[in-house]
Amino acid sequence: MFWTFDFNDDKRNNKMTAFRILLIIIFLVPTIFVLGYFDFYILTPVLPLPDDICFYHTNTPPTLVKLFYLDSSGHIEPPFSGLHILTLFALSLATSIYLAIKTDNWLKTRTQKTNKDVNGEKNNAL
Repeated sequence: MFWTFDFNDDKRNNKMTAFRILLIIIFLVPTIFVLGYFDFYILTPVLPLPDDICFYHTNTPPTLVKLFYLDSSGHIEPPFSGLHILTLFALSLATSIYLAIKTDNWLKTRTQKTNKDVNGEKNNAL
């Protein structure tokens, strides 16, 4: 399993390593910015949010608007609630974990291929 630690086993096929954690952190920052940009500049302007920030003081908001866009006082400026930010962070974290696993596996198979000679023996010169 991905989240297990086994310090006695030399096989690290599906084990969490410090390198994977570093890759997760490296991939997390750009994915937060990319998803935040997509959400704030592309997705949010398409949504039917009112221009008046006090509109939902007197009118009942839809459930999705209430969950993701209203703050505790009922304002939609800035258009983020705590659940909205938590959802963006969770999506960014899941994406960065996936990219870190795929990159780590790709690097392992690449180094295994480059460490083999033509005869199939390990190259000890590296």
